Amino acid sequence: MKKFPSVGIKKLPLGDRSKEVRRSADDLLAPLSESRLCDRTLQRLQFLIKFTPAPQQEIVVTLLAHCDKARIRDGIDSNSPLGIGDKAWWLLQMLAIVPPNYRCQTSGLAPKELIQTALDNTYERSLIEGWMRATLRHRDGPNN
Repeated sequence: MKKFPSVGIKKLPLGDRSKEVRRSADDLLAPLSESRLCDRTLQRLQFLIKFTPAPQQEIVVTLLAHCDKARIRDGIDSNSPLGIGDKAWWLLQMLAIVPPNYRCQTSGLAPKELIQTALDNTYERSLIEGWMRATLRHRDGPNN
C-alpha cells in the first residue's frame, strides 16, 4: 500500500495526551485509505484475522493480549463500553479503521458471504460492527 503524501499529515497530534485530540486526528486519518494509520492497522489485522476457504469457510480470530501504547496512539480506546469485552472492542475499532474493500480482497468472499460467515463466529458483533463502521467512515463499500 503506498503512503499518503505527508502534506501536513505529520503534524497531526496522534501522540497528544488528550483523548479528544487523538480521536480527532484519528477521524481525519482513517478515511484516507493510503494513510500510515490504515497501513499500520492493516499490518496488525493480518495477524488477528484469518479466512479459511470453502468448504469450511470460516473466520479465525485471534484477539490481542493487551492494548499497547502504539494502538492507543492510533486511536484505539482501551476501555470498552458495556456489553462487549475489551479485547473484542479493540478488534472492532481496528476493523473500523481499514477500508471496507480490504475484507473482501483478503477473504476472497463477496460482502454477503463474508457477513454470513461472520454470523457463525464467536466475535460476530466485533466483525460485523467493525466492518459497518469502516463502510460508514470511508463512505465506500464493495460493489458486490
